[in-house]
Amino acid sequence: MDATLEERRVKMEINLLTIPRSDDSGGYPPEHFACMVLLRNMKCDSNSELERLVYGCTCGQCISGLISSRLAYALICQSEIGGDMLSEDSMMTPDGDSWVEWNERYLQHVHPAVKQNMRTNKTLRLGFAQFLGYIAHALNSQHLPTTAKLISVADDMGEWPPHTRNFLQRGGRPISAVLACFDMAMDQDRYLGDGEHETVFGDKIEKLPQCRNDVEFIFVQRRLLALDPSAGDELARMRTLD
Repeated sequence: MDATLEERRVKMEINLLTIPRSDDSGGYPPEHFACMVLLRNMKCDSNSELERLVYGCTCGQCISGLISSRLAYALICQSEIGGDMLSEDSMMTPDGDSWVEWNERYLQHVHPAVKQNMRTNKTLRLGFAQFLGYIAHALNSQHLPTTAKLISVADDMGEWPPHTRNFLQRGGRPISAVLACFDMAMDQDRYLGDGEHETVFGDKIEKLPQCRNDVEFIFVQRRLLALDPSAGDELARMRTLD
C-alpha cells in the first residue's frame, strides 16, 4: 500500500504518458492520506504528526513534515558557511561591484534592482548575508525558514546597525536568501551535485536518521514559496523550468 501511494504521489499517468510530479506535489492527496490512516489504524495526536504523514516523512522527525534531519543539516551548513563568508566579504571588500560578481551564485534570486543597489550599498549586502545566516537559527529551533520566521529571528537578534531592516525597506526579500541556500546545498549534494557536503561532513551525516525527504530540495523550495505571499513570481518562474 505504501509503495502504491508513493508511486501516485511522485507521478501521474495519463493514457500511456507518465508525468513526474514529485517536485510540484502538495503531499499525499486527501483521499490517499485518509486511506493510509485507516489501513494503519493510526491516530494523529498533533499537527506535526499530521504534517509528517501528509508529506511522506519516514523518519518521524521532519520539520513541519517537510525538512528531514539530513536535509536540515545540509541547509544549516550552507547557511552558516555562506552567511559568514558573505558578511566577511562585505566588511573586507569596499568594492561592491566585485562583491556582487564574486557572489553571483548566491544572488540569482535577488531582484535585479536590489542586486544593482548592492553594488553601492554595503548595508544591503550585509542584510542579505545576515538573512542567509539566520536560516540556520530557524532550522535549529525546528522551524521552517519562512519570511515571517527569518524576520522574527532578526528581531530577536537586536542587531545594530539594522542591516536586515534596511534590506527589507529597500526591496530585499528574505526568500531570496532561502532559495540561495537551497541552491548551494543542491550544488554539493551527493546525488544532485558534486558530493562535497558528504565528503566534508560524512561522519556527522551518518549519525542522522535517513528519510525519503532527504533530497526533496525542489519540493520543499516550492512549499516554502507557496507559504510566502511575496514570492508568487518566483514560484511561477520555477514552474517554467520543469
